[in-house]
Amino acid sequence: MAEEVLMSRNTLLKLSALGALTVMLVITGCERRKRLTGNDVAFRISPPAATAVKGSTVTLSVVAGSGEINPTWAVSGPGTLSPAVGRTVEFTSDQLGDAVVTATYDGAAASAQIAVVAYNPSAISSDRFDVYNEGFFEYEPALTGTGFLVFVGPDDETIAAQTTGYTPQGITYFRMTAINSGSNFAFWGVSVSGTKDLTAFATGNLKLAVRVAPQLGAGPNVRVEINDGSITRGVDLVNFGFSPLGADWQEITIPVGAFTGQGIALATIKNPFAIALQFIPAAATFTVDVDAVRWEK
Repeated sequence: MAEEVLMSRNTLLKLSALGALTVMLVITGCERRKRLTGNDVAFRISPPAATAVKGSTVTLSVVAGSGEINPTWAVSGPGTLSPAVGRTVEFTSDQLGDAVVTATYDGAAASAQIAVVAYNPSAISSDRFDVYNEGFFEYEPALTGTGFLVFVGPDDETIAAQTTGYTPQGITYFRMTAINSGSNFAFWGVSVSGTKDLTAFATGNLKLAVRVAPQLGAGPNVRVEINDGSITRGVDLVNFGFSPLGADWQEITIPVGAFTGQGIALATIKNPFAIALQFIPAAATFTVDVDAVRWEK
């Protein structure tokens, strides 16, 4: 009987010890899980948001409340980062669009957003003639107060300022909705008051950002045209890097010589820009978005 009592007591002691060990393991597991998912590391990225002109570099840094951190960097959207690990990183992009940069350290993360834009219109320069950006004028049916007039041509199309989503410059862009009703041609453009002498840009470029929907494929053709008060001349964008299959914004650079080579007189420019859609299917509806239009030396 005494032996049975002793055995029972030993068994209880063993079970009690095992129970203590089990509790200890559970507590230890909880502490470890807390370290992995609920750490005390707090940091942010400076600046939290930025605008970068395409091709330029933005430096981002982590700002920590306490302690030394060495995060890993990643980017979603257009752009590259260097280095991949460290307290600071340099962001560069040669494509238009919104990018999100994320820094991760010990299970915690912070992010910053960067808008890659075509150019900075607030940097006023004699080396640039702005045709459209919202800092220069906003869309109105007749822009007589600014010396500009927006015209729309002959088919069933409308133009309107848009403010949704990413824009290559500022917060608005122009959208032309074109419905082919027989003329096989749709356009909108800008006229100056009188004429504009742009001979200083003879060796420069006409630049713009453009986006089409749906993708054109082998269908309609997109052109840019200018007028010198006597004649109108244009070029097909596919000859200057435009992809008719692209769904995103594309920045196009057209040498001014492409127009002067067709007889355009730069001393008397009347229409410094027009965007035209030539319908190849007989009946179709398309949208053409345009932003950041300017002449640059």
